[in-house]
Amino acid sequence: MTTNTDASLEKFKLERRNPLPPGRYWQDIFKPQFSAFDNWLVRNRDHLDVLTTEHFDAPGIEITDPAGFGTTERQWILFRVIEPVKWEGPGLPTIATDDIRSSGDTERPTDDIVPPNDAGGIFKVAALAAGAIVLAGVVLNKVLNKVVG
Repeated sequence: MTTNTDASLEKFKLERRNPLPPGRYWQDIFKPQFSAFDNWLVRNRDHLDVLTTEHFDAPGIEITDPAGFGTTERQWILFRVIEPVKWEGPGLPTIATDDIRSSGDTERPTDDIVPPNDAGGIFKVAALAAGAIVLAGVVLNKVLNKVVG
């Protein structure tokens, strides 16, 4: 059974095979990795086509990628592998479904990240735990006052 969430997550399947098989992929590249990724594209130009590149600079917003580089700049790249090619990173490329044409098509709806019922449940559990701790402290204080006093 496929739910709406399952269908929307099709856009986020990573390709783990290496070499990369023919197909369409997208990748976010952060500034410290621009040069290495661009070199990979040039070295493999006979095996792939770059379909779309988008550059983002978000002044004042600090983004940290999985490799730990703090940066505000990133590139989003959609590319097509024609012949198998060795993947050299960073990370793993994401398989691009046919409807992906730009980075906007890859934005994950917030209800796919945090299910609506779970977020409220987490806060309720935290509030109950905090209440239990406060209550235990009050009871312990009264018991100690009776014993000592």
